[in-house]
Amino acid sequence: MNRRIFLALFLLFFSGALFASESLVFQWRFRKLIQDDLGDTYEVFLYESANDEEHHLLSLPKYLVPMVSDSTSYSKEGESSISDVYSWYAGGGIGFALFYTDGKLEVHKVYFEESEEDNSPFMEKKPLAVIHVGNVDRAIQKQAEYVDIPEFSRKLKIEKRHVYGDDVFYLQSMLVNFFGQKIDIDGYFGKQTEAAVKKVQRKLGLPQTGVVTKEFWQLLEDASSDYSAEY
Repeated sequence: MNRRIFLALFLLFFSGALFASESLVFQWRFRKLIQDDLGDTYEVFLYESANDEEHHLLSLPKYLVPMVSDSTSYSKEGESSISDVYSWYAGGGIGFALFYTDGKLEVHKVYFEESEEDNSPFMEKKPLAVIHVGNVDRAIQKQAEYVDIPEFSRKLKIEKRHVYGDDVFYLQSMLVNFFGQKIDIDGYFGKQTEAAVKKVQRKLGLPQTGVVTKEFWQLLEDASSDYSAEY
């Protein structure tokens, strides 16, 4: 009898542990794209532990310095609560709202307008990202991470193993923002990024190797400098 009771309790505990919701760890990550005397431009990412992925959201314009709020919580019953990332400038600001419901995490862009009459935010209806995270019983926010513009440290090209890093994020951001390439900014140097590099090399009159050398890296930095001088 004792064995049966023990076995029943064990199975009850095991099944409860198996179907229990997990905590979601997330972190705001800001990768600097441009730095000059007038201000900085950042790429905004949200890291979430459920899929162990970074999700690129958008580029923050100049004069906006990201400031992360401290309070964050979710409700699996569908009652949404908000975590904001504010970036203030003269006359208003920009932020993000996170909503968790039905196993999905939605990231919405929020605008703020400072005035004496009304200081309430308004939110874009279409989310910037929809992330499937499964059942979550609570959320843990890690301290925000700020990444500076990386220096050239290695050739970037297709390898048998995944090529990943901040230098690839920077490369992809430059290709998208300054050369009009439509690629994912995910930090992985794959066929999509290689093809974009070849297109830009063709535009610049360079051999279409798909390999990012120090010389090509310098051209990217020059492009960001020209953009900074213009704006």
